[in-house]
Amino acid sequence: MKKLILQAALSIFLASLVFADGNADSERAVCLRDSLKKDSFTFSTAYLEGQYTDKQLAGFYLDLTNAFDRASETASTLLLKKAFEGDIGAFLAVCSVGFSSYYITSKASTPFHEVGHGLRSESFGMDYMFSLDCNDKSPFKKDENFFKFFVRNMFNNDRACVRYRSYRIHKLDNDSYCNCEIIVSAGGMNNEIYLAERISDDIYTRNKETRLLPYILYLENRFSPIKYDRTAKELGDDPFDIRKAFKEKRRLDFKKGVIEDAGVRSLFLSGTTYSPLYSFFTKKPLKLYGFRIPDVFPYITTKGMSYKVVSGYEINEDLRLIFGFERVFKVEPATEYSLGLEQTATINHALPISYRGVVTFGQGLDLEASCSIPISKYLSIGAGLEIYSCKSLQGQRRATSGMLDKNGMFDENGLSCDVFVSMSYKF
Repeated sequence: MKKLILQAALSIFLASLVFADGNADSERAVCLRDSLKKDSFTFSTAYLEGQYTDKQLAGFYLDLTNAFDRASETASTLLLKKAFEGDIGAFLAVCSVGFSSYYITSKASTPFHEVGHGLRSESFGMDYMFSLDCNDKSPFKKDENFFKFFVRNMFNNDRACVRYRSYRIHKLDNDSYCNCEIIVSAGGMNNEIYLAERISDDIYTRNKETRLLPYILYLENRFSPIKYDRTAKELGDDPFDIRKAFKEKRRLDFKKGVIEDAGVRSLFLSGTTYSPLYSFFTKKPLKLYGFRIPDVFPYITTKGMSYKVVSGYEINEDLRLIFGFERVFKVEPATEYSLGLEQTATINHALPISYRGVVTFGQGLDLEASCSIPISKYLSIGAGLEIYSCKSLQGQRRATSGMLDKNGMFDENGLSCDVFVSMSYKF
């Protein structure tokens, strides 16, 4: 009940902010409001061990990618001037900057894949540990330090993975146990698609031409599940384990190639895929009369393969509406709808604020809400709330708790609730 009251109160608060005056009189307020739209490096309490959420860690990747893109762009501009003057060393340096930026951001995708498995297992009450070697047979030692794993993986050439253990899920009936296997095994690939979704949102929200490095990372995370589904052949490969769980549920609709086919279809049906060509001429993301050309993202759920359609409408450069839906067509048809808004405004002509709220409904009720307030030209503080229903399509891949009741049985009515505060450096 407390969670529902908090959810309602926050929704009312966000709704009331829609009427905030977006025009500030003071020059300082304008400067601070504009700073909210800049690139940033953020420290969030959701970066602390035991407090991780996929949404906040995806934000870390956005910060990292945008920072490397800015740095490589600046370095390349300076070095290219010398390269055009015949300096071979400068030309090689440009190539080195571009390659190192790509390597670091793409290599960083593996930890996000693995933490997807870890947080899904955590939602079922399991312990998990990151491992740099999938063939490691040493005794289980709980280790959830994502950022240590993130750094160590940069220098790792083996196949990294997550190991997890639990004695509680064996109480589940066959169908619930298979659902657990699907949710946990799909956590990695779903996280990769989610990171591509967040990059796409960032490209649209930024309202500028598509940057090279974020776009490359977008494509890499779109293609990764496609390649994985094509090569999976044995137990321990995520697509293989997912198909096995569906087979044990006696749902043979989920065959080999389902993930690959969904990935290819959705990639070519997404506006962001064609955004660089459009923005090359217009210097803006692909839009039509303020409407965001829809993007389609494929997710693996216990009901089958879903397609999430994301779009929006830009009322002005400071206010955007968010809307979309997610649909499972085969195995067990299901639909969810999303509505939200995102605004940068000024309250009482003095207090700049940026806030975002999205409500998803259909299978269960989910809420994502956050706000950010500048305290100087370079610093801002923020707070947010993430509430997911364990029976919703989105909740299956975002919940960090609540999948099991106190008796260790599958809890379809469970809720996952995470609260965070943050501080961002703007540049």
